[in-house]
Amino acid sequence: MRADNNVMALFAAARIAKTCSAERARTSGQPFVSDLYTVDELPFRGGFRLSLTEAMSRWEAGMEDLSRMAIVVGVAAIDDLLGAIIQLLRATGHDRSRPGSVDTGVSAKLEHLRRHGHLDLSDDTQGLYGLLVEVRHAVTHYGGRQRPVRQAWDRLGDPAREWWIAATGRALPLTRDTEELRVGDRELLGALKTLDRVALEIARGLQATLTEAQWADLVVAEYRQLDRAKANDSSSNVRRIKRFADSVWRMRVSDAAATAALSRPTPDDLTAVAKPPTSEL
Repeated sequence: MRADNNVMALFAAARIAKTCSAERARTSGQPFVSDLYTVDELPFRGGFRLSLTEAMSRWEAGMEDLSRMAIVVGVAAIDDLLGAIIQLLRATGHDRSRPGSVDTGVSAKLEHLRRHGHLDLSDDTQGLYGLLVEVRHAVTHYGGRQRPVRQAWDRLGDPAREWWIAATGRALPLTRDTEELRVGDRELLGALKTLDRVALEIARGLQATLTEAQWADLVVAEYRQLDRAKANDSSSNVRRIKRFADSVWRMRVSDAAATAALSRPTPDDLTAVAKPPTSEL
């Protein structure tokens, strides 16, 4: 969420800068962007001693580069999430695959959760995620070449394409050759919405898969890492666990489930999954 907000704030700033600069140039007649602003408005204005045309070109190129790299970072973040969900489902016994026995690379994790974790994930969501993975591969491995991205776009079904067009306001801008991939803030918006879609489908799948007892075990496992003494304090542990579940995990745990979870030792694999929250969360 922080990445979403920060990236979109940068795009908004770039759009505002372009509009403001064009308006000031029209009314002032100054030839360089640096002369359109005071030092207080633009402390580094010396670095923008450019014509408006050149500045516009650089802004557009910068937004394209930022879009590509932000998609790469977004895919990396969701890949971390998918890996953690696989670890969670293994620890709770819903995924019986052994680490290293199956492919869990960045392109395979979502299908793994569907096949081995038995989460209900739609074909369209998998296709859209696959499109973002190909963008990631194109930028990091192929120098930004678009052929694999175009092939992933062609593989999408009509509902998935329509969803993307509704999210971005246009179809993915691809040519029929191998020229450099060109994406902008609209495509980044579609990518962020796709990542949200993946996360929400996984959340719904987990809600349907894990029992209340397993959720309670996770909450207790995390709280024990934060403060084992308080977690095992028989006079207040149930109350603390219920409050922790509500405030941090946004879930309600019954007295019975909390009591039962506190009576059980936390296995090592569940401890590895339940990492304490940071102050940034």
